[in-house]
Amino acid sequence: MRPYDIIKKKRDGYALSEEEIRAFIAGYARGEIPDYQMSAWLMAVCFNGMTDEELSVLTEVFLLLSILILCRFTDVL
Repeated sequence: MRPYDIIKKKRDGYALSEEEIRAFIAGYARGEIPDYQMSAWLMAVCFNGMTDEELSVLTEVFLLLSILILCRFTDVL
């Protein structure tokens, strides 16, 4: 799935699937999605909001990414 399609879907007011949210955030974290597309996605989210399900998935993805970052750059875990 292309980042543009995910941004457009959110911009048009539709809810994103778990797969779309995970793919978008993972792509951004890997450097495959440029900052300007992340900015466009965030603007679409600000204008249209997120469902409880979308917010739950996004929170889970951010939590998992933060754990991976901690494990990679520190000896805490």
